[in-house]
Parts: sequence; C-alpha cells; structure tokens
Amino acid sequence: MRRILGFSTNDHTLNPHVFARLGPPLQAALASPVASWGLGYDQESQALVRKRPEEIGVVDLASTLLTLRAEALVAFSSGAPSPQRREENTEPFRYRAWMMVSLGSLDGLAPGALPRHPALQGAASGSALAEEVFLHLLGELRERSVSWTDPQPPLDRVRAAVAATLDALASRLERPEGFALLLLHERALLGGTLGEPLYTASLRGLEILREADPIDRAPQRRLTFGHLRASAVLGGVHPPQEGWERIDGPAVFSLAPSGERVVEAR
Repeated sequence: MRRILGFSTNDHTLNPHVFARLGPPLQAALASPVASWGLGYDQESQALVRKRPEEIGVVDLASTLLTLRAEALVAFSSGAPSPQRREENTEPFRYRAWMMVSLGSLDGLAPGALPRHPALQGAASGSALAEEVFLHLLGELRERSVSWTDPQPPLDRVRAAVAATLDALASRLERPEGFALLLLHERALLGGTLGEPLYTASLRGLEILREADPIDRAPQRRLTFGHLRASAVLGGVHPPQEGWERIDGPAVFSLAPSGERVVEAR
C-alpha cells in the first residue's frame, strides 16, 4: 500500500501542535510499517530530500517530520521497496524547487511514451516511470510560460499543467482511476487525481493551553496564534475524521500559502 502526504505552514515552530490538531489520520498515514519512503521539504528556502529505497521494520515518520524545521513538505511511503531498490528511483523526485510524489500504478505507460521538454532530456536520475511523469509535468509548466525558477508561479497555470499531465496519463494507463499526484513548490501545494480520493484540511489560527508551571510559578494560560496558516493533504488512506474535505477525481487542486483552497473538477 502506498500513501502520500503534503503539508504547508507559515510557522514551522508550531508544527508539533499543528500535527496534533490534525489528528489521527495524519498519524496513521505516517506510522504504518513501510518498505520504502521519502521526504521532500522546503527548509529556509532550500529544497531538500531524504530517501530510503528499502526499509526494514516500522518507521515513525511522524517523529521524523517533527525534527525538521520545514515550512512545507511532501512525503511518500510504500509497502514495497523502490524499483531496483535504488535511491534515484525513490520518490519524491526533485528538480530545483519542484518536488513530486504519486499514488497508484503506472501499468500501461511505456518508457519514453510521455513527451519531454528538450532542456530535460538528460534530467532523469533513475529509471522510474513516476520520474518520467514528473519530467513531463515540468515540460507542461514551461508550455504555459511558467519558469522553473519563478519563486511564485501563477497557481492557475500550475494547475493547468497538472491537468494536462493527468490527461496524458488517462489514455495510457491500464487503471487511470487509481492515479494521483502531489506537487510542492516552496510553500505551495498542488496536485490532481484521476479518481483516487484525496483529503485536505486547513487551520487558520491556533489556540494552545499552556499548563501551569509550579517551578516558575507561571499560571495556566491560553496562547493564541492568529497568524497561523497551515494545510495538509493525504492520499491512500481511509476516509479521515471530521474536518477533512474529500477531493474526488478527476480533479486538480491547489493549497496556497495563504490557506486558500481551489479545486477544479475535470
């Protein structure tokens, strides 16, 4: 079983409280036994990745995430090792500040079947079909005049590029309705699905009850963080609890750093 996760916030110092508030669905998506996993995250405006193409035992990815000073991330976990058990075939795939994870089978997609932008002909780091999807998506961005180095690309054009990528896959995959992807660019989360449900949740503001400290003689008090904006998206999980909104495919969506959620049915 594969699972994917996306997360974005404007205050990483509150991540432990945000993760706790988002509740069991997030914990369940991260705490299950996995055979391979990967993280892509934006930390102090740097796009970084951690990958494990083959893992033995239970990995507590939730605890791993809490050690990061990440303002945004995408994560993937699978019950099977990565192709050829190679790190370069392990998601997320990254190109500059763009990162992608995916969900579902790519059976039916022949290697080299998706067109690739000339500037990306030698950009593949491995042999995974999902990386071919990623590189094709990057080409669709360029077709819509989205620069790969633009720190704030127009999200409507990025959604259009995701939609075009899904359209290219729909006619090629044996089971297209099982495919979905998440795309991260700095703190913007975008994605799309051909049918597999995705779930999103957002927080606008946060209240924390700080217990009394008898040593410092500090009383119990309630702290308010009205500036907080945080969003999360999950795929490959059972329907989460109340507070999560379902996205049924085919559809594309974006979760802006401001917390704005846009969903476009296909």
